Amino acid sequence: MRVVTPKHDLSDIDKSDSFKIFLAGGMKKPWRKEITDHISKLGLDITVLDPTIGNWEKDIGEETVENEKFLKQTDWEHDGLLSADVHIFHFDDTSVSPITLFE
Repeated sequence: MRVVTPKHDLSDIDKSDSFKIFLAGGMKKPWRKEITDHISKLGLDITVLDPTIGNWEKDIGEETVENEKFLKQTDWEHDGLLSADVHIFHFDDTSVSPITLFE
């Protein structure tokens, strides 16, 4: 299993024969680590596309079209969703999760 984050270019991922899973959903709970731990135990050739970044406010900043970091992140997520074979969605029970619904 390989975990790919926005620090990686997705162009190499598209060329691989690996089965790809995109992790979409809320950030309030650390559910992604639990999922990747389960997937790694399968011992299969799987690439997990995890859009998580360190600190959104620090690493990305304002969510506007003028912000290059924000555009790069959203483009990565969109491309990841399109290239994945399966999408796993997490709906946080403490949030309306509008972005997850949009994805």
